[in-house]
Amino acid sequence: MRRSAVIFTHGFTLIEVLVTLVISASALFGFVELQNRVQITNIEVTQRAYATMIASNMIEQIKANPGIGADCNLTASFDVGQGHGTWNHPCTSGSNSIKEWHKDLRGVREKIGNARIGGIKNGHGCIYYTPAVPATGTPAKYTVSVAWKGFHKTAAGGASGSCGFAEYGDSGYHRLVSLDVYPLALPGSSGCSEQPPTATINVQLTQAWVNQPSRILSQGQVLHISGTGQYNGSLVVRSGAHVIVSGSSGIYGSVNINSGGYYWRTPTTGFTGSLTMNGTEHIEPGGCNWFT
Repeated sequence: MRRSAVIFTHGFTLIEVLVTLVISASALFGFVELQNRVQITNIEVTQRAYATMIASNMIEQIKANPGIGADCNLTASFDVGQGHGTWNHPCTSGSNSIKEWHKDLRGVREKIGNARIGGIKNGHGCIYYTPAVPATGTPAKYTVSVAWKGFHKTAAGGASGSCGFAEYGDSGYHRLVSLDVYPLALPGSSGCSEQPPTATINVQLTQAWVNQPSRILSQGQVLHISGTGQYNGSLVVRSGAHVIVSGSSGIYGSVNINSGGYYWRTPTTGFTGSLTMNGTEHIEPGGCNWFT
């Protein structure tokens, strides 16, 4: 008697099919979310790069024309862009620079029809002025800030009260870049951005060649070399100390300006020897009278 062979086959149950579909769908949705996050990150990076470029552009404008500050009443603060739809700021010779910056922040240069496609999202620009402190050798500066609205919520871009902080509802959407510039000319009648501090040590040169002892200047000490002739000696200017060279005098020797030290001179100050500059050098701008 012949027996028939029974062959068992295995298939997929409905439960297995459903589990596979759920796993596949989850993976697909995860991939789509990842792509979305990558795209948003790329947009955020592009926005930050463009904001930095807008801030750098104004920095260069101030370097080229420090009078922009005085002309546009920037000695307190100055806001353009987001929340400032029309141009209503009192500027004279600096007006074109500020107006063009205003346009950059609002993205009006690039359009498709009437739709703006350039710039940054809800761009807001601020310029703040900090006056010089001659006693400490701290120069005047402008801080140029550009704020914009991010595409997703993160930690706040700046402190409370910073440029554009309250413009975007939730501080988590606040983005900010800030750059400093130290102009050669200040707003005001003197036209000079800084003044050297009062001397604590005076050396008046009356001969063409004057030998001097080696000097190490410490914090708070200010050496003023004036007259006509060569100061022949070595100098070390430590943090918080200053050396000032004026008149027709010059230096022959070794000068080391440490980090935090200051060297003040005229554009025609002579120097022969070794100069190590790790501090700050101030050159008298044209039209200023630092040493009269």
